[in-house]
Amino acid sequence: MTLEDLTRYESAAVAATNAKKDASLAVVAMANFYQNIGMGEDPIIQASFQSANAGIKADTGISDAGLINAIGLYSQKYEETFTETKFSDLVNYLSEGYDIPKEAKEALTNYGNVTLMSLMNKMKEKDISDNLKESVQKAISAIGMLKDRKLRAGTLNIINQNVYAQLSQLYPTEKSEESE
Repeated sequence: MTLEDLTRYESAAVAATNAKKDASLAVVAMANFYQNIGMGEDPIIQASFQSANAGIKADTGISDAGLINAIGLYSQKYEETFTETKFSDLVNYLSEGYDIPKEAKEALTNYGNVTLMSLMNKMKEKDISDNLKESVQKAISAIGMLKDRKLRAGTLNIINQNVYAQLSQLYPTEKSEESE
């Protein structure tokens, strides 16, 4: 699995994070997902979004079964890709655009080519030393915190775009007298 795969499925993971608490954010996240993979204009997908938005307006949530299934499928692909990506790549992906303490980044990148799944499996071993167990637990916890921040940032990005669009409607750009 690659960082490209993580980036591809990230919007679906953001959608899954928001599907129950704010369905409209989930629909926008999935629209971003389909736009990113070049299917944003597909008429079937557009019909799915119209159906989902109608359900949201009727206060019944995302009522389109196809979109609900897509959120589940592609957010699961994100999770699978996430656990199968090399730790060093995960750290770079999750810290992109954000500061994390130098010591934390160094400690996490020391896991190099090991995947998160490998570390989780390591925790199940009976003969793991207490020191190694503590170190692995800290690394898994840290990656979880960074992942949570990344997905929340995706949600915040959608909210920021919505606020910008609404403000642009409230205060449209005025045409200058010279252009008339």
